[in-house]
Amino acid sequence: IYMSDTSESVSGGQENVTFDGEGQITSAINYVTRDKLPKIYSLVGHEEMDFSDSLSASITKANIEVVPLSLISTDKVPDDADMVLVLSPMVDINELEKQILEEYVINGGKVMLVSGTPIKEDLDNIYDLCWDFGLEKQKGVVIETKSEKYVYGQPYSLLPEIHENDIPQPLIDENRRVIMPIAQGMTVREEMPDNY
Repeated sequence: IYMSDTSESVSGGQENVTFDGEGQITSAINYVTRDKLPKIYSLVGHEEMDFSDSLSASITKANIEVVPLSLISTDKVPDDADMVLVLSPMVDINELEKQILEEYVINGGKVMLVSGTPIKEDLDNIYDLCWDFGLEKQKGVVIETKSEKYVYGQPYSLLPEIHENDIPQPLIDENRRVIMPIAQGMTVREEMPDNY
């Protein structure tokens, strides 16, 4: 019920203790009243980013099960997947993995791609997948011109708007903000593909 945070960015290195009784009780009620708890498959094998402690805690509190998924050892995304998460890969997916993810989305699946800055190679198949979904990668990073939409005086540390949905609802309920530093530029294609 009491949460402790000693991260430098949040508390300046001092221990910060907060009361989270309401959040924990809401989480427990959510757990016992849901017919089915959501399951996210997190893609592995491409030097993806590890979950931070705060992200892991938020996922656990939201009663979401996260299971690692290697598409090299399977020919499809498991049927019980509510979403596939691709968390900032440093190495590109291969053509077969791209096809498996395309088929999953065509059949109604959801993929969340968190794109970092690739340091080992270009992510051609991942960006081709984005193109297939109706998005086009742009060169450079997003720079915000409105000061109320970024933090720390850095126009590349964005404060995105959070819209009501099951996944970000705990953030909305707790009036939390999300910071997106160094976001890859993406635009929506003029002609969207069918079935996406």
